[in-house]
Amino acid sequence: MHLNYTRQLQRPSFTVLNPYRLQIDNLTYIVGNPDLLPQYTHSAQLGYDFSKGYSGNIYFLSTKNVILNRRTR
Repeated sequence: MHLNYTRQLQRPSFTVLNPYRLQIDNLTYIVGNPDLLPQYTHSAQLGYDFSKGYSGNIYFLSTKNVILNRRTR
C-alpha cells in the first residue's frame, strides 16, 4: 500500500500581472491583473499492489486561484 501527497505553488508571471495594455496588433491586446494570487495545486494518490502484478490507485487533484492568460479582441 502506498500514499503520496504533493502541494505545488505557481506564481503569476510579469505579463499576467502587468496592469498596462500590451498591443499585439490592431485588433488584439493583453491587459494583466495585478491582484492575482499564487496558484496552489494539491494532489494525492492512494494505491495498493495486489499479487500477480495487479494494482489499484485512487487519485485526487485540487487547484485554487487558477491563473489563466487571456487575450482580448
